[in-house]
Amino acid sequence: MIIRMKKIRKASLLTALAVATSIPVVAQTMNNFDEQAAKSLHANGSMNVVIIVIAVIISGLLIWLWRIDRKLVKLEHEKKDTKS
Repeated sequence: MIIRMKKIRKASLLTALAVATSIPVVAQTMNNFDEQAAKSLHANGSMNVVIIVIAVIISGLLIWLWRIDRKLVKLEHEKKDTKS
């Protein structure tokens, strides 16, 4: 069970790393793809709102993953203690 949890943690960290490294690529692609739309969003102040919303969503997902990991570790320790 401990090995499985380590794999889950490793997968979670790799997923977070993949998301974090793909954000700049997506941003560059957006700038190259539709520069006029980006300028109009920025001029209206909407671009800042979009960035903040995306940051809040990603932060929420990372916090949710962290909390699940902590709960699983706690359950794993409890299960290990009951077996002893």
